[in-house]
Amino acid sequence: MLQLQLRALVGSGLALLLGTTLTGCGGGGGGTSGTTTGTSASATHAAIALKDAQGVALTAASTAPFSPRQTCGGCHDVDKVAGGYHFHQGRTDPAGNVVVRDNYFADGRAWVRSSGMYGKW
Repeated sequence: MLQLQLRALVGSGLALLLGTTLTGCGGGGGGTSGTTTGTSASATHAAIALKDAQGVALTAASTAPFSPRQTCGGCHDVDKVAGGYHFHQGRTDPAGNVVVRDNYFADGRAWVRSSGMYGKW
């Protein structure tokens, strides 16, 4: 089973989005091994199985994309995280029109999809 270990959550700001206490998250049986509070500089997340859109655990050989909703939604409010300011930064112009497209700046960087954080990978 493919496992995910999130480290240094504080540096990326994810700890604040995901919540401060990660104890027992990810279906880990409610234990505290490998978990700390999100305010710690060495915050970690318990190992969890990545899941596809149907909630099936992915294997290392899988080619299916992982689903943040299925993987994280059991413990975290995915809608709240997805509705945050930084998540939508660059999605729309000042008039509210969606302005996301491949190669946003037409300079050969196909991975840049907006003027902000939206669509980055």
